[in-house]
Amino acid sequence: SSSEDLLQKIPEMVGKAKEAARVGGVDEKRIDDLTVVFDREGFSGPLYGYLDGRDRDDGKKRAIFVSWAKYVDKWVYEIPEKNFDKTAVVNYEIRNSKHMRYFETERRMSKYGKIRAIVIERTVDGKRMAIYTNGSAELIGSEKVVQLICRRWGEENLIKELLGKHFINYMPGYVREGMKEQPLVDNPQVTRLKKRRGTLSSELHTLKVQLADKILKGARDDTNWQQIKGKELPLLTEIVKRQNEMLFVDQELESLPVKLQGGGLRVRLKRFKNPEIDYAARGLCEDLNRMDPVTLDRFHLPILFEVG
Repeated sequence: SSSEDLLQKIPEMVGKAKEAARVGGVDEKRIDDLTVVFDREGFSGPLYGYLDGRDRDDGKKRAIFVSWAKYVDKWVYEIPEKNFDKTAVVNYEIRNSKHMRYFETERRMSKYGKIRAIVIERTVDGKRMAIYTNGSAELIGSEKVVQLICRRWGEENLIKELLGKHFINYMPGYVREGMKEQPLVDNPQVTRLKKRRGTLSSELHTLKVQLADKILKGARDDTNWQQIKGKELPLLTEIVKRQNEMLFVDQELESLPVKLQGGGLRVRLKRFKNPEIDYAARGLCEDLNRMDPVTLDRFHLPILFEVG
């Protein structure tokens, strides 16, 4: 699961976070006082136990975590309305402040045990959600917990808006790691088209067998083949239809810009409208091909450059 994957990576991530804090000039005494904010994908008892430092001899926390809780749809609505007698104010830089009513309690979490829980209620629609944390009230106040998780959600919505409206792919806190192995796979379009061609080929074979059976059953020395052709016109039409579709699939396969073919990688550049640039691009492809280029992975597949 995603939380188990995160558990395996968390020691390295904690190390990177501390190093980033040092580079950023954070006081060395504060570097160990990490607060980690998760969404529901980080919900994991073993992960929270690791951050609690339960495997350490001294039992010292590695970090305070604040996380949305899962599986709370029922019990949060069983809390009496009168219990929500406190309000947390969530301030934003570019949005109006939000007021969240909340109630603090304790729950038992699978593979973790007793945990501090803060249930918030939206004033707009009465929707309730639960937040879990391992930080005591002395270490991190309830309002601070609500502010952290709500502002994190606001940041994620902003990231999505920047990408969707302005094509700005800015995701602080998300680390892209290259795979140790870089396996080459067929262009998914190639896989789809080849599958479609195989289906058409099978259908075409079936139609031809049906046509041959009908002709053989009615064949005589004085058979009028024109009459048979006219009689089996619907079947012949289906055969021609499949043949044409296979032709279109072959043309689409041939027009794909990058694909594995014949044990090598074929890279096809789109033709340029300017004839001089097109001529230069073809010359460049020829020069590259004379250098016998290969892929940089462990397969070292030969690369063929061409202009389509």
